[in-house]
Parts: sequence; C-alpha cells; structure tokens
Amino acid sequence: MTRSFVTVLLCVATSAHADHAHDDRTATCERLRAEARAEAVLLYAPKLEAMAARSPKLVEVTDPTIPTVALQVRGDLRVSPTEMLQGRAVERIADAECLREQASARLEDLIALGPRIGELAATRAELTFLRSHITEVDAIVDATVARVEHQRSTALELSDVRSRRVVLRRHIAELDHNRAMLEEVDRGEPAPASLHALAARYRDTTLDVDHEHAALRDLRAWHLDVRGGVAAGERADWFAIVEVGYSLGGLWQPDADRRALRARREELASDSRSLATRLDELTRMMKHSVESLAAELAELDAEIAELRDERRRVEAIEGDAARELRDRLTLELVLGEGRHTYVEALLAARRPYLGDTK
Repeated sequence: MTRSFVTVLLCVATSAHADHAHDDRTATCERLRAEARAEAVLLYAPKLEAMAARSPKLVEVTDPTIPTVALQVRGDLRVSPTEMLQGRAVERIADAECLREQASARLEDLIALGPRIGELAATRAELTFLRSHITEVDAIVDATVARVEHQRSTALELSDVRSRRVVLRRHIAELDHNRAMLEEVDRGEPAPASLHALAARYRDTTLDVDHEHAALRDLRAWHLDVRGGVAAGERADWFAIVEVGYSLGGLWQPDADRRALRARREELASDSRSLATRLDELTRMMKHSVESLAAELAELDAEIAELRDERRRVEAIEGDAARELRDRLTLELVLGEGRHTYVEALLAARRPYLGDTK
C-alpha cells in the first residue's frame, strides 16, 4: 500500500513537471526546475533506515538481582506524506520563479530599449518607401541633365535637384545604419497587451513566488511519518510506527506570512529601483510620445495634401519652368511622405504598448 501511494505521488509530480514541456523555456527556467527537481526527489522518495541500539533488558520480576542487557538491530522503511507535499511545493516555487523570470526578462528588454521602442519597425517602413522611390528621383535628375544639355534648363536647377538627391541618399544611408543598430537591441518581439498589463503581471508573478514560499512554510509546521520494518535481538519481529506532529509556531505563522506578503506588495509599489516602477515611468513617456506623434502625423497629412494639390495645379501648365517646379514638388513629396511613413509606423508600433488597438 505504501509503495502504491509513493508511486502515485511520484507520477503526479512527474506529470505536473511535464506540463511545462512545451513552454518557451529559458536557460534560467531550466536551471530553476532542474534544481527544484533535484531537491524534490529526495522528499518524494521513501527512506531506508537502519539502527543498532544497546538498551537495558527488562529484568524478570522473579529474579531482580540479575541485570542483563540486549543489543537490538532495526531496519525500516519510512514514508512521509508531509515531505512529499513539500517536494511538490518546492517544484511549484520553481514554476512560479520561472514565470517571474520570464516577466522580468521581458520588462528588462523593454526598459533597455526605452524610448527606441517601435523605431525598428518605423525605420524599416521608411527605408522601404524611400528605396521604392529612388528610381523616380534618379529619373528627375536625368531629365534635368537632358534639359540642361539642350539649354532648356539652368545649371542652378540641376544643382538643386542633385543636392536634393544627395540629401535623400544620405538619409537612406543613415536610416540603414540605424536599422542595423536597432536590430542588435530590438528582438522584434510582439508588443504586450499594454505596458501597464506587463507591469501588473510582473508584480503578480513576484507575489506568486512569495505565496508558494508561504505555502511551503505552512507545510513544514506539520510532521507525519509512517514506518514499518523489522527489529532483531534475541529474536526478530516486525513493527509499525505512525508519527504525527505539529509545531505550535504554526499558530502564529499565517499572521507572519500575511505581514511578509503585505510588505512585498508595498515594496513593489514604492521601490523606485523595481522593474515595475521603472516600467510605469516608461509607460508615461510612451503616452507623451504617442500624443506628440499623433499631432505630428496630422500636420504631415495637411502638408502633404497641400503639396499634392499644388503639384496637380502645376501639372496642368505647359513649359519647362512648370516642369521644373513639378520636379521640385515631387522631391519634396518623396521626403515628406517618407517622414509620414516613419511617423505612422512608429505610432502604430507604440500604441499597443498603451493598450490602444487603433
């Protein structure tokens, strides 16, 4: 019966451990669970014990003058249900610490990225846009060169469009450099539901670890052992012992646990060095950023609409002067729309961090 009980508990513990087989485990999670398992298996397993004792032998009432002694050897198998429960609690602590580690790692990545959150997606979007229009810019420069050769345009006009192309190409090169640098620090992970939700998850997982430690302490107040074995002296016989114990300190332990958890909650809420507090600061910064980006996007919409209207009016006019003006407007539009693409992508990347799905 004892053997079956131990087997069932070991299977339950193994099954609970296997529930995490498909998790995205970090190396730290693997270490935490492996260390917990190494400690827990000693608590799950029954214990073999041997004892040799020399004790006074009971003296016959009929002959009280002859003291004798006896040597007794004992061998037993001890099973402790309370220790098995403690082993499971140790593994639950490791699971809780793994979740806290995952939340902590995500927070640290975001805090390290800080004000550059979303810049990688925005930079890639602007690069794609500008590179798709560089051939159009080259065509404008080539057309201007042809007009100069035919004395239909001035060298000053040619210098102007070439300067604008140089500015555009330098901007593309700068964007490409920024993209490469950002790819080294931005892992491209999807945005969380919100930074506020992520901070709350970190606080919750931290408190969960403390709850699991408190549960383990509660278990240690109890003691339940079941032993069975053989004792041999002048003759051998089997024995069975059931031991039940409770530490009176367990009466005060719940109050101490509640005090410790309350102190942890206050620490997480007030400690300026904690990850959750620093993430709250990042949330406020992101909120201001989203507001300013939305305002800039509205201004760019108005400017681009004005440039497009002006270009449409110029396109209706014949002549080289009108064509030169149209080319300058086109170059301004390319740069303006490139900036619009960047701001729009950055705004779209940052809004989800505030729980905004627009």
